Amino acid sequence: MTEIILVAQLLVAAGAALMAMKYLAGPVPADYHRQIIEKSGGGIETGHQQVLTALYRAMGGSFLGNAVSLALLAWFAGTSTWGQWAILLTGLASLVPIMMIAYRTERETGVKTPWRIAAILQVVLIAAFLLFLAS
Repeated sequence: MTEIILVAQLLVAAGAALMAMKYLAGPVPADYHRQIIEKSGGGIETGHQQVLTALYRAMGGSFLGNAVSLALLAWFAGTSTWGQWAILLTGLASLVPIMMIAYRTERETGVKTPWRIAAILQVVLIAAFLLFLAS
């Protein structure tokens, strides 16, 4: 069971790392952000592009830091109760706001956002925690 928990938590860390790469190396703005801006009749000026690029890269760095933290906690502290709580709370502190904000944005704009990815990662994270408690 310990291996299943570790794999699930490393999967969450990998998902967070992939989200990080999207914002560290991906186009600015992201396609869904561009759709939201264009849908409201707006455009992206040079200054906006620079601000968005800075925000994306900082956000990507934060996602990457979260991914590394989750992976290290899972690998080195995953067998302890405090480690499991740290993994759960660290993951949820990042994933819940991502999911809620993206979900609300999708509902308000009608443009599909990536809230489902964060929701799936939360389900995997919580399932791993519950498996730990059951073991």
